[in-house]
Amino acid sequence: INAKMNIAWGIQRRKENKFDEALNYFIKAKSLNSNDIVLFEELIRLYLQRKDLRKALEEVSAAISEYPLYDVFYSLRGTILSNQGEIDLAEKDFLEAISLNQKNASNFNDLGLMYASESMFDKAIITFSKGIVQDKRNEKLFFNRGLCYSYLNNISSAIADLTRAIELTPKNVQFFMLRADLYMKLNNKKKACGDWNSALQLGFRPAKSFLFTNSCN
Repeated sequence: INAKMNIAWGIQRRKENKFDEALNYFIKAKSLNSNDIVLFEELIRLYLQRKDLRKALEEVSAAISEYPLYDVFYSLRGTILSNQGEIDLAEKDFLEAISLNQKNASNFNDLGLMYASESMFDKAIITFSKGIVQDKRNEKLFFNRGLCYSYLNNISSAIADLTRAIELTPKNVQFFMLRADLYMKLNNKKKACGDWNSALQLGFRPAKSFLFTNSCN
């Protein structure tokens, strides 16, 4: 069995949250091809999911040494460093990722998430907006920007972004539930009820209690 097959099986196990099995496949792949760029990335993401930041940092440092111009590795290291509270170093890595590949909207999203986690909502909004310029169909950017607008009590802008996120991904329950909450802040119970009902129709049973509590018809 070659390295690529082990990587493929490892990716599948990681997506199923079977982390130990995934790691075994990745280790087998590494013994066959230690410098595979996909393997580096998958191992880093696996260690992040396992919250093993030390291993993740070791792996991403090795990856950057091997592939110093690959933007994703800098963004991943930024995520690790931000989780460790190293905000200035994390910001530097995210900005390096963006400078290497400005067309990758995910780099803007990752930096924006870090700003948002530090309650720097204005900077987060600017960053998410730059990402949207690169990818106008990225629902995560619209959702995250909308969330930041809501924290700044800019409800109309938040609703506009959530509406766009729903248009792009109409089966995401979280988007409907947040927009319903925003509509309630505007005392628009009719539209809030509509969103709770949409969430219920998508299989989110807790929405039923919101419909009952708010006397939605």
